[in-house]
Amino acid sequence: MTGSATGLGLADFMIGAVSTFSQGAPNKTYPQQVYLGLYAQDSWKLRPGLTLSYGLRWEPYFPPQFGQNIMSRFDMGAFLQGTKSQVFLNAPPGTFYPGDPQFGPNGSAGRYTLWKDLAPRVGIIWDPRKNGKTVIRAAYGIFYDQNTVELYSATGQGPPWGGRVTLTSPPGGLADPFAGQPGGNPFPFVLNKNTQFPQYGIFDTFNELTKIPDVQQWNFDIQKQFGQNWLVSASYLGNEVTHLYGFRELNPAIFLGLGTCTINGVAYNPCSTTANTNPRRLLTLLNPVEGPKYGFLDVWDDGGTRSYNGLLLNTQKRLSHGFIITANYTWSHCIGELINTFPNGGTGGSGLYFASTRAGDRGDCTTSGSDVSNGGTDRRHIANLTGLATMPKFSSKLLRTVGSDWRGSATVSMYSGGGITIVTGIDNALNGINSTTQYANQVLPNVYGNKTLNSLIGAGTTSLWINPAAFSQPAPGTMGNLAPGTVRGPGALIFNAGLSRLFAIRERQRMELRAEAQNLLNRTNFSDPNATLNSSQFGKITASGPARIMQFALKYSF
Repeated sequence: MTGSATGLGLADFMIGAVSTFSQGAPNKTYPQQVYLGLYAQDSWKLRPGLTLSYGLRWEPYFPPQFGQNIMSRFDMGAFLQGTKSQVFLNAPPGTFYPGDPQFGPNGSAGRYTLWKDLAPRVGIIWDPRKNGKTVIRAAYGIFYDQNTVELYSATGQGPPWGGRVTLTSPPGGLADPFAGQPGGNPFPFVLNKNTQFPQYGIFDTFNELTKIPDVQQWNFDIQKQFGQNWLVSASYLGNEVTHLYGFRELNPAIFLGLGTCTINGVAYNPCSTTANTNPRRLLTLLNPVEGPKYGFLDVWDDGGTRSYNGLLLNTQKRLSHGFIITANYTWSHCIGELINTFPNGGTGGSGLYFASTRAGDRGDCTTSGSDVSNGGTDRRHIANLTGLATMPKFSSKLLRTVGSDWRGSATVSMYSGGGITIVTGIDNALNGINSTTQYANQVLPNVYGNKTLNSLIGAGTTSLWINPAAFSQPAPGTMGNLAPGTVRGPGALIFNAGLSRLFAIRERQRMELRAEAQNLLNRTNFSDPNATLNSSQFGKITASGPARIMQFALKYSF
């Protein structure tokens, strides 16, 4: 319920105006997976103060097997040739299952074992003065991820097992969503060789050569000790992640213009609307008889990449003279493409935007491909300070009674705003993909409003974090020109503190008094502004972090 009919999601629900309806049956995958890893390493002291370490890890990837053969694979060439499965006779052409020769290798896995996943790593440590007070370190390594079998869990929700069906703006609404659908309501159904396949089922597929993600990591670090208690360091950290998983839509709706047209004998005016998304799908246009069995058709895409480069400055003071301090500052930048850690989410239509080029999906890192408007992971500046101090023991009995044994602590965290992606809130492209989170167009260079505290006030204020005039909806049938993480949200300053004292009453009896405060300064740390262009709250900050919280405790131990 998106509010597309009445303007309010709840009102849409009350009148049964469904924008998207999805239904499926339970499924059981019974996955099994073998893991093997071998590792060898060595250290070589080249000379006093200089040590080289190196190693090699062999970690082949064995695709998981599924006890009930709940996997399927789509082949576009076979679809165009009309080749059908012999395991499920009513499956649409192009989709194959374990037991079909076109399915792929490795039994129910359908993917090849990756035997050549070798991960070398090397590191060097240099003490130029040979006194342990100045150390230089550098390292490089390759590391492979091991995918969990949970990534496959939604495959069995599609036809023929779970029979998951998704309908866009069904004419029967919530009362009768399958009204007008050929064959009517497909539930419940019986699974066998002759199981019928409903219209517009959701299919997940993969490439038998799909690789697993890997990351190259490197770092360079200099540490220096001053005196007996101070340590400072400067570090450069970098990584490059490849073969990150997203998923591409193989069966998008095709934009056929806004004039009148006839699709498979049905007249439409205009020709392209969200109401006729399914009739405009690619496979339906290519094969009007068998194509309508395909709704969303998501394929695993292992071509995603991300990179991170950061400078970390750190200083530490060991506990001496009653206090300890740790402080650090990070200046970094993360760039990448959309990813989704759960590609087979089962709902379809949440894949990559620019599947053919990827360039349009590359930008500052945000949280995920399915939640691009929720603040980002790329925060350029992060600083933290932690301190702990204890009062000394006074020789005077009065001062010792009043002032000794107090302990104070404080933590300060500061960070700049994260990346935000401005999304349209509607399916401008009219392709059924990311129907509410497509990118907007940027039409003015100044993307920010006045960014005042009044941006927290309700709908009547003119104070905005984001400038609405800087963005516009893309033309029908087109994608926006923005990239992920274009706009920055507000930063934050958080100061927490604590104070405690331990009182000795008798030999085995203690009483502790403790006071703690979160956000002691009671500073308003704003949440990210609304980044959905068609929302009445667009550009406004409507929430903030917690206010000051104080708590007091008294503990008696005996």
